[in-house]
Amino acid sequence: MTLLDEILARARSGHTDLARAIEDLKGHLRTLPLHPTATARLQQQAPPGSANRLHYQGVNLENAGEDVPTEERRVEFRDLAAQSSYQELMSDLGYINRLLLDVRSEVLGAQNSRLAARNGA
Repeated sequence: MTLLDEILARARSGHTDLARAIEDLKGHLRTLPLHPTATARLQQQAPPGSANRLHYQGVNLENAGEDVPTEERRVEFRDLAAQSSYQELMSDLGYINRLLLDVRSEVLGAQNSRLAARNGA
């Protein structure tokens, strides 16, 4: 079972702790290798296991945890090809939004099923 499988299983069971999930993911991201073409400078700045490794991931959770003031929390997406137009950006954001809504619907359905089971419906 992968870390993502474990996080998803916790979410489906109703025991989601977002702060724990972020910390688990941050720990995992510190172990991921850099891209094979990473420069020597980047390899030196972000050795395996270092906190700097979080900064150079495609999905940067460095500033998403509870140790960051609420108004400064964010998730950053890196190393993605830039869109060629505003319309392409809006299309890409629409796609991401649809994915998020699908997950939200799936989690809501699972929550309703658990509540129904608890209430004997």
